[in-house]
Amino acid sequence: MGKEAQWFGLKLETDRIPAALSAFAEAGPPRLLFVTHAWGGGVEQHVATLARLVSDRARVMVLRPFDDNSVEIELDGQSRLRLASDNWRLILDALKAMRFDRVHIHQVHGLPQ
Repeated sequence: MGKEAQWFGLKLETDRIPAALSAFAEAGPPRLLFVTHAWGGGVEQHVATLARLVSDRARVMVLRPFDDNSVEIELDGQSRLRLASDNWRLILDALKAMRFDRVHIHQVHGLPQ
């Protein structure tokens, strides 16, 4: 296990992810947030296709539930970060601080209220 790090007050179990989050947040191509469920299928295919289609001109973060107690953030189809959903308010604040250019909500099933 790597060193513990933080992202907007959220404890992370690796020091690799904050670097990816910092790079994602830097000035550059537009930042897009895709929100989806974790069931796979057609919605997941659509999200993956859309992310691939815009990859040369935008950065994509995908937010999805992981299980009943956590959510997963995926950065540009590569880095994945799992966060305890009992920190939902803190997760939302951290996402707001990323200042996304667009939020594309595909599905919210399974995400905390």
